[in-house]
Amino acid sequence: MDRPSQLILDDDPDFQRRFWRVQRFVWGLFALVILLALAGGAGAGGVLATRHVKAGEGVEVRFPAIARWRTPAHLAVGFDAERSTEIEFDHAFLELYAIDRAVPDPQSAELTRRGIRMSFSADGGGVAYFDLVPRHPALGRRVSIRVGDEDFRYQAFVLP
Repeated sequence: MDRPSQLILDDDPDFQRRFWRVQRFVWGLFALVILLALAGGAGAGGVLATRHVKAGEGVEVRFPAIARWRTPAHLAVGFDAERSTEIEFDHAFLELYAIDRAVPDPQSAELTRRGIRMSFSADGGGVAYFDLVPRHPALGRRVSIRVGDEDFRYQAFVLP
């Protein structure tokens, strides 16, 4: 049986170039996904996962902008340490997050038409911390937190 010394195949250089372009584009997408995840785009920490907003009268809120479903998230609310403050969470916030714990313990908590209102004394150092657990995935859900007279509205993202 005679065998040729070289294998002869049809070669299509245009197809090969197109294929390489697509391949490079997909590798670029993979790199972008990895960079987003490292920056907190997957909700596990990083600059994209947490937002920090300041308002007048010494009020500031640090909240989870991107969280993971059934994974603990943290909310910190700073307020004027000289006086007591009320923090109110709206119904949309309470449907999206379960509040596991508040530190320090609130002086009082009451249900309102808007959601739940917690009162904190100035003895706590002017910062209240909340441990949250997202109840279900959500993309761009509008939630609201009211600290004293300041209303903080943001879009929450909870990834599965």
